[in-house]
Amino acid sequence: MKKPDILFSLFLLVGAVLLYSPSLGSGFVFDDEYLIVGDHSIRAQDNLTGFFLRPSFSYYRPLRSISYHLDYRYWELNPLGYHLTSILLHGFCALAFFLLLKSRGVGFSVRAGAGLIFLLHPIATEPVIYLSARAELLGTLFSLLFLLAGTGFVFSGRPWRALLAMASLLAAFLSKESFLVLPLLWLVVAAGDQTPPAGQRRRRGISIAAFILAGAFFCFRFFLLQAPAGPGRFSRLLTYPQILLKAPSVLLAYLRLLLFPVGLSPHHPLASAPLPSPAALAAQLAALAGLLILLCLLWKRGRWFRTGALWLAIALLPVSNIYPLTRILAEKYLYFALPGFAWLAAGFFFGSGRKAKMFRAGLFGAAAVAFLLLTLNRQPDWRDNYTLWEKTASRSAADPLILFNLGTARIRAGEAAEGLADLEAAEEMLPGQPIIREKIADVMGMLGRHQEALQIYQKLLERFPDSPSLLLKAGFTYDSRGYPQLAERYYEEAIGRAGEPGPDRPARLYAVYRELSTLKEARGEFGRAAELLETALALFPADPDGEKQLASLYRRDDQIEKAESIRERQTAGDASSPAGLFARGQQLEQAGRFQEAMQLYHRTLKLDPSFAPAYFELGGLLAARREYEAAEKFIEAGLKLQGDDFRHHTNLGTVRQFQGKYPEAVAAYRRSLGLEESYIAHYNIGFLYLNRLFDPESARPHLEAALALAEDPEQQQNLAATLERIENEF
Repeated sequence: MKKPDILFSLFLLVGAVLLYSPSLGSGFVFDDEYLIVGDHSIRAQDNLTGFFLRPSFSYYRPLRSISYHLDYRYWELNPLGYHLTSILLHGFCALAFFLLLKSRGVGFSVRAGAGLIFLLHPIATEPVIYLSARAELLGTLFSLLFLLAGTGFVFSGRPWRALLAMASLLAAFLSKESFLVLPLLWLVVAAGDQTPPAGQRRRRGISIAAFILAGAFFCFRFFLLQAPAGPGRFSRLLTYPQILLKAPSVLLAYLRLLLFPVGLSPHHPLASAPLPSPAALAAQLAALAGLLILLCLLWKRGRWFRTGALWLAIALLPVSNIYPLTRILAEKYLYFALPGFAWLAAGFFFGSGRKAKMFRAGLFGAAAVAFLLLTLNRQPDWRDNYTLWEKTASRSAADPLILFNLGTARIRAGEAAEGLADLEAAEEMLPGQPIIREKIADVMGMLGRHQEALQIYQKLLERFPDSPSLLLKAGFTYDSRGYPQLAERYYEEAIGRAGEPGPDRPARLYAVYRELSTLKEARGEFGRAAELLETALALFPADPDGEKQLASLYRRDDQIEKAESIRERQTAGDASSPAGLFARGQQLEQAGRFQEAMQLYHRTLKLDPSFAPAYFELGGLLAARREYEAAEKFIEAGLKLQGDDFRHHTNLGTVRQFQGKYPEAVAAYRRSLGLEESYIAHYNIGFLYLNRLFDPESARPHLEAALALAEDPEQQQNLAATLERIENEF
């Protein structure tokens, strides 16, 4: 590279750090608390394979998770390091874009102007500072590297460039699925080259390989990978036809944000805004038609114009609501479109033709200064949740999502009464949303309004009877009202629900014990909170933040010696001991490496055949794989060593029931009930007698016992109806 190119490349990297240095003091904001602070999988030392094998929080973003994992290794939960990584990624994206334009033969003034627009544009503020948008940065960087390496291969023919291009393309897909449009973008960027026949063949080879790789990834992601399903945090507000009717307004909003990036906000309320009237829809369609006509008239203006316009169009394809999304507009979606806009704008300012050259250069300078000031002005908004949503609310009309987030932020800042008012206003605007109702109940409990909170929790449990979190909160509310026995039933039910067989069983149990520990800590029961946290850490002993919290709890409980020794006790286990192998197996199980986890459990039992927890974990994993006979043997072996836990007998009964061994399942459930009366065992054996063994008389007493133990109104209603049917029909 020539000296100007080298100097400008350094300028882009240093400029990115200087431009966004005010954001280094920002914290974890909005979904960062779920995707980073709340995701314990990023803390495991050997979880890299697991990121590729299963989605996280219903998303398949393995490279984003790996980037968080690397940040955590060096910074733990210090947000400064995470923000520094995002800033550097933005700088590298600007650099890769600049080098791509150079490889395409774009003049220095145009490529420098495009790189500067990309660096300074305020639309990049959200994806750079909002850590949950890391996938946009990674995907865009790998996309640019793919185009850069592919172009290098076309002109040089060096095989390593083709391999780098394909690796970058796959990395972009693994950053976010929306980058599947990259093969189309390659056709646009690579078109029009004056290359010899060999170069044209190489270009076609890259095109074919890109489409094949995209098709293979699409099949893997959407047909082979088992992604968790379920409703989002907020129910969809629009039907598919309604979303399509809003597509013109969405596209116009995107173009407006790129051209005039003012009024930026973490929330754009297009989803909840009324549908456009026929006149408004006609006006929007007319505006889009006018833009299309303008594009056709300017099509021969130059290659820079055609490429920039098509880049912009292709980048907007995944977010133009061809697929109905709940949140149909977000600034972070424009990050991948930003290079196309920057190329288009720089071509206008510095393209061919000397007419009004000084005027256009002055106009570019004014735009660059405006972008710089807008970007600097917006960064303080993202300092924390309170600042973000307070300023959003002050600039936007009342909206349920804004009010919900503002209320949540106020509660965390100690303004519980004000936060509750915001949540209730959100509930009035959007009634029936479970997440709003649950948060209202949480705040009512904080304010001592336990009866009202309990009524809300009970209503929610009618809709979501298997929610461990709701069961815990209902139990805690009973605890606060002075009903400890009733509270313990809810706690046990929550643990039982979380402990049901499945590959994510340890993670579910871990979350329940951690949350229960937090609830006990809030009541000042520090000793009990420490015991529960210790139980959680037994599932994932490699959680350093949990160890710190455990030591803090013991100190607050005046158990100083235990607090001082807790870290050593958590980490001193020999990795080759049965306990160490078992703990390592649980870490691998959490990472999705189930086969390796099973091997470690087998090694644990080889060293210590009396290590009962390993039998139960093996049984759970085998049951999840539907290998019921093997699962039965391991659970039975564990029960011979540790047969005093009614839950394991219940699990054995469930496995036998899946096998069709109904009499043996009944025997297991009876042994469970002999140890402790439980709703689950009575419920299972009752319906087993009724639906499989066709013995309503034997079913009746168990269903009556389940009815007596049931505390959920819907469960009580279903059981009562079943008993009435037995009475009438038999």
